[in-house]
Amino acid sequence: MTALPPLRRLLERQSIRFLLIGLWNTLFGYGLYLLLYLWLQGRWHYLLLAVITHFIAVANAFIGHRLWVFRSRAPWPAEFFRYNLSYLGTLALGSGLLVLLVEYLTLTPPVAQGLVILANVGLSYGLHRWFSFKTASHPPRPSNNN
Repeated sequence: MTALPPLRRLLERQSIRFLLIGLWNTLFGYGLYLLLYLWLQGRWHYLLLAVITHFIAVANAFIGHRLWVFRSRAPWPAEFFRYNLSYLGTLALGSGLLVLLVEYLTLTPPVAQGLVILANVGLSYGLHRWFSFKTASHPPRPSNNN
């Protein structure tokens, strides 16, 4: 019972909540990628599988980020649009990195995709904090003017 207050204080930190949702979504997205890769290997290109997995994982992550990490109450369609726009940037970067790792460094696609996911963590936090959920993360300060 004594561990609960420190845990509660830890969970009040937005960055910790982001990492926990990110951990869940990484397991979800990477697991989905592995399943699709094993199922469709040789029939579908590894990069196409990464793109398909990306869009499914983004939809999954949006809910956790919106409700628990950034605790947003803003209209969700505009946030969902910005959220997807942010992830298009990480998708472009990640796709280029995936091709580089597979084609030039000869890593297997599953290993390369795992490295791409790790590389995108900090970038996606910054994009979501300062762009996707900017109003939720930084509410306006109350003015002294009555």
